[in-house]
Amino acid sequence: MNKDKLYRIAGINIACAFLVFLFNCHIHLHVHYFILTSFISKGATAMTGFFMVSGFVLFRLYSKTDFTEQGTSVLFYKNRIFSFYPLYLAVYLLYLVFFNWNTLFENLMLAPIELILLQSFFDSLFPMLHNGGTWFLSCLLFCFIVFPFLQETIKRLRKYLSSIICLLIGGSILFPFIVSGLGLGSIFSSPFMRLVEFSIGMIIAATYGGSSRGNFGIKLFMLALTYIVGVTLLNKISIFTNDYPLYNIISIPIFALSLFWADSCGPCSLDIILKSRFVTLLNKALISFYMAQIFTFPIVNGLSQNFQKHTNWINLGGALAINVLIAFVFYYGIEKPARKYLHSKYITG
Repeated sequence: MNKDKLYRIAGINIACAFLVFLFNCHIHLHVHYFILTSFISKGATAMTGFFMVSGFVLFRLYSKTDFTEQGTSVLFYKNRIFSFYPLYLAVYLLYLVFFNWNTLFENLMLAPIELILLQSFFDSLFPMLHNGGTWFLSCLLFCFIVFPFLQETIKRLRKYLSSIICLLIGGSILFPFIVSGLGLGSIFSSPFMRLVEFSIGMIIAATYGGSSRGNFGIKLFMLALTYIVGVTLLNKISIFTNDYPLYNIISIPIFALSLFWADSCGPCSLDIILKSRFVTLLNKALISFYMAQIFTFPIVNGLSQNFQKHTNWINLGGALAINVLIAFVFYYGIEKPARKYLHSKYITG
């Protein structure tokens, strides 16, 4: 698959983001989805797809780049950091002003960790400040830092990639069970686990090209159905109840197949939708969409306390409308202009 067919991968990315949003609505607003509640209550498993997609896309975008050449890695780091750090910094400052309950001393102690995005290395920080909504950027930055090395390594080990990806998939499925069994705490926000998922996406991009028979839309529907049924059934087993990484047993194969078929299947009617400008815009604004949720749920909870008549669907619809509005402001007011300015000043300038 060439770069111009990454619209399918964008569709998978958007689906992951929306599932995470529905999950957060269930957690923060107690929204129920009837028969789908059991599945959506484990919607955090879609973050596995987010990291696999990120690895896949970056490998394809930089497949022709030689990171052994002087300056290429620095240029890559600038591009990646400019793409999200200004928005992250704005969210951090806004949260300190409007939703911060820590003392001044605590904020000063946390500031170095927050400013250089090290929060995912300390799982005890997950419930503090905005970290419950920004941990994934900390993990993503770690993946970006390692990416040039991984890219060149994967290029040099192409004949071993099938074995390597089997080991990575096996490890990403088995390791959460070991951690859970030993009572070592959650690895949901672990940058090392997310790096493994990111690497799996990279290897799929490097290895599984070519063509495959069948309709991508139909195959994607069957995968989604399998994902829903599989997670719902696993949720009935007590060990899986509150440990999202254990669901890698189904989420990793599902997203791996999604990437493989998006890469290899021929044209289908779904492509018309995925190529639309609307989908392109949604994909570009996904980081803003994720970050907006940090403010959306406190706002909706505050509003719902002032109105006696609020229903399940009003909460969901209101949260979606407010989140889209905040994401729109974040993207057009901060993320896009800041990236454009920094790019012109420090890269093309």
